[in-house]
Amino acid sequence: MRFFAFLFFLIEAVFIYLFVDKFGFLNYFLEVLVSGFVGIALLFNAGFSSLNSIEFLVKYTISINHFLTL
Repeated sequence: MRFFAFLFFLIEAVFIYLFVDKFGFLNYFLEVLVSGFVGIALLFNAGFSSLNSIEFLVKYTISINHFLTL
């Protein structure tokens, strides 16, 4: 299990390096910031108690995917 965690960390670090090299650190920082705000907004919109409900999570994910494909 530790090997996979290390492998994930290594792959993540490589992709971060490639992203920063191509687009710059400020764009990376803004992407992380925007992703965080979107995640927090989704949590508040869906409700924190919904994290325990697999059915709600699947239903909410399907509705978001439908919205994104329009």
